[in-house]
Amino acid sequence: MRMKIRGIEVSLDREDVERLAKRGILVKADGKTRYEVIVKGRAFPAKRFFHELLKDKGVNLPLQSITTMDAVYALRRLGFEVIERGQGRNILELAGSLSIGGNAVEDKRRLYSS
Repeated sequence: MRMKIRGIEVSLDREDVERLAKRGILVKADGKTRYEVIVKGRAFPAKRFFHELLKDKGVNLPLQSITTMDAVYALRRLGFEVIERGQGRNILELAGSLSIGGNAVEDKRRLYSS
């Protein structure tokens, strides 16, 4: 995918994203991180990850000049899931799928009947 960011044209693809995630680059979330990108089952702060991805491609923009919207748009266009931080799976979605020492189906019925 080719895109222009702050007047600089850059070419990105899924392999670039997966390679950066695989390298185990340490991208820490600050307290303001709202969106995360999921790459191979791992969550990374979307904007900071995108910033590192651009640096990896030779685009040296300050983090402040990249918007969260830029990051979310590009990462989603590349086919990656971007979620709001803390919006992982709801524990109730798993009801009835696992029961330790009991009957999962019966436990699910009791959960929803109360």
